[in-house]
Amino acid sequence: MKFISIDLPALPDVNLGPIRMNNLGQVVVIAGRNGAGKSRLLNTITIATKKLLKITPIEQRIQSFTDALAQNRNPARHKDFFDALIKAQAELKYRRQFELSEDRSPVIVPFVPTQIGLTDPSQLAKGDILTQSKKVELPGIAHLSRGCFSKIQNVQDRYWEATHPATTISGDEVTAAKEEFGRLNLIVRQFLNTEITRSVNGEACLFGLPLGSTNLSAGQSVIVQLCIAIHAQGARLNDLIIFMDEPENHLHPAALLDMIEAVQSHIGNGQLWIATHSVPLLASVDASSIWWMEGNTIGKAGSTPEKVLTGLLGEEKRREQLASFLDLPFALASNRYAAECLVPPITVDHREDDPQTNQIREMFDRLRQTRGSLRILDFGAGKGRLASELAESWTEEVRRSIDYVAFDPSASDASECRSAISRLCGDAEGRLFHDATELRARFDAGSFDVVVMCNVLHEIHPSDWNGLFGEEGKVTKVLRPDGFLLLVEVQQLPYGEKAHQHGFIVLDTAQLKVLFAVTEQDNQEFIVDSRRDGWLKAHLIGRQLLTRYSAANRNAAFRDLTSTARDRIRDLRAGAGDYRQGRLHGFWLQQFANSQLALDE
Repeated sequence: MKFISIDLPALPDVNLGPIRMNNLGQVVVIAGRNGAGKSRLLNTITIATKKLLKITPIEQRIQSFTDALAQNRNPARHKDFFDALIKAQAELKYRRQFELSEDRSPVIVPFVPTQIGLTDPSQLAKGDILTQSKKVELPGIAHLSRGCFSKIQNVQDRYWEATHPATTISGDEVTAAKEEFGRLNLIVRQFLNTEITRSVNGEACLFGLPLGSTNLSAGQSVIVQLCIAIHAQGARLNDLIIFMDEPENHLHPAALLDMIEAVQSHIGNGQLWIATHSVPLLASVDASSIWWMEGNTIGKAGSTPEKVLTGLLGEEKRREQLASFLDLPFALASNRYAAECLVPPITVDHREDDPQTNQIREMFDRLRQTRGSLRILDFGAGKGRLASELAESWTEEVRRSIDYVAFDPSASDASECRSAISRLCGDAEGRLFHDATELRARFDAGSFDVVVMCNVLHEIHPSDWNGLFGEEGKVTKVLRPDGFLLLVEVQQLPYGEKAHQHGFIVLDTAQLKVLFAVTEQDNQEFIVDSRRDGWLKAHLIGRQLLTRYSAANRNAAFRDLTSTARDRIRDLRAGAGDYRQGRLHGFWLQQFANSQLALDE
């Protein structure tokens, strides 16, 4: 469960301006000075969520009130019906201020302990120790201060019984007790640099002292509670929305970052929100997840970390001192991009009002105007991102004119892809293929109007292009004589990836013209749609142009790309060098190196 977007009007009662946040991912980081409104925003969302939990299916209530009003002839009851109808409609408007990944109410769990004093289990009866130990398994912080030491004592007792020579407990219980103690001790060792031991009197110990005698610092007390929360609640955090308000309080930077990573590893389909002043924490997360809060309102700040640093550190001189100590944003971004290029790409999910899929849909509509109906092959369909977008944006009448087929060599996302296809076509049967031979066996050669490759070509090893294009290429052969390849790419990948042995290679218009020997006379067969200052480009390439492909053309395209990348790198190094330029520098370095590696091979 995640918040996808939040759109709140100004809330004078809590001194918050309009709050508009969209395209929210698994991690949402809110930075800002003291008093900027970070905690007030988290509290407002928490209170709103509790209200949402109380709202029953509102559309049904509105309809029932409307029906009752129409049927009831007692004028004295009319005002009651009107009041109930107005309230239900207000609640519906309220709910629409929150877009969620699933059609159900979210569960928000605060996850930063606020109580420092911890209850000593030696002062509790054994039954109370068991009760408090069980309570800390409930997601959140409500029971941690009273129960975390009891949990340690209980785990230690179970381990002691499991390993005692005269134990009478069963083999499965012995294994479970040993494993639980091992997991908890591992967490304690990682975050507190000590181990759980046992006194001669049977008391669980930390730092060699019984729990009630440890005299932990405020920071250690917080860490112990978080260790227990991660250990006891980890499996229950999946699908929840976790709020951490200034977790850096009492935690040194290394412990803070380790703790954030540990929490994130358990949330699965959930979401993690962090309000923070911590520069090390901000540096450790994806820049696209950072929001800056100022003047009681909020804005995206991931692409301009200088703004965040200046806001947190004050005068420019301090930011420059930090930059020289850590590294310049230019170098930081460039180095981060290089590190990302050692990791395989991830499959992209459907996103509401995605500009790239909107671009594809409009290109399809352009073809439909002349053909009436379209048979589409989505080459490299992944999770069915394109099918999801088309299902939501096309009317039922348009969908009936579409014959959609998906191909992806990997079956890892098949379930999600089938679901998306069913929403578009009504049924996914016979519409998803993972083997090119099966696809050719099912459909005749020359039977598709358009093959779409969305952010796919750059992930395919250049040596495999020979099997896609040219007279005998798979893509060429499935297209009708007047068919088109729709090639859509983000021209400057914002994140690095290792798509294949040579990383990735993104061809722009100039290189594609070389690849398919396009001339000025081919303007009806080579159509370019450029958006967002060239960041998004779609190329509609006629089948006859695909037949002109050759390995020699491919190598000439790579030489052109190498030359272009060399010029871009020189220009970027001559500039001032901010974070965004550092990202571009990383991108063009990869383009230069990867195209040269492909040529060498």
